Amino acid sequence: MFDLARTELEIAAPLEVVWAVLVDIALYPEWNPFMPRIDGVLEPGAHIHLHVALDPGRPPRRDPERVDAVVANQELVWTSLLLPSWLLRTQRTQRVTALANGRTRYTSVEQMGGPLSPLVWLVAHAKVQRGFEATAQALRQRAESL
Repeated sequence: MFDLARTELEIAAPLEVVWAVLVDIALYPEWNPFMPRIDGVLEPGAHIHLHVALDPGRPPRRDPERVDAVVANQELVWTSLLLPSWLLRTQRTQRVTALANGRTRYTSVEQMGGPLSPLVWLVAHAKVQRGFEATAQALRQRAESL
């Protein structure tokens, strides 16, 4: 497995606030430009649908995922169900880590593997990287405003 996209930044808000924003998927339309909607519930084993805005100005694509882990105030992980895992496996991990002075580090990584992964990287890397960065900035802005 290798990284399709990765972003990390510090947020001037307590970990619990950042986590609350990250897992309140009902409010994603208010702040998340890359993933303006998630259908389903964030609990391990649940199937969800991400609405991902890869191309500005075009309707978001609907991607099926399985929630692998929800560790309160630590980590949120899901795996794509778009294609069979032997062909392409992608897994997104979002982590929050408490820092000094009430700050939080947010990290988001999408890893992938399988025979189609080099092609997907060529086609989607730049778009997904931009989306991850936009999400991280929007998460920072949202959490710092609360």
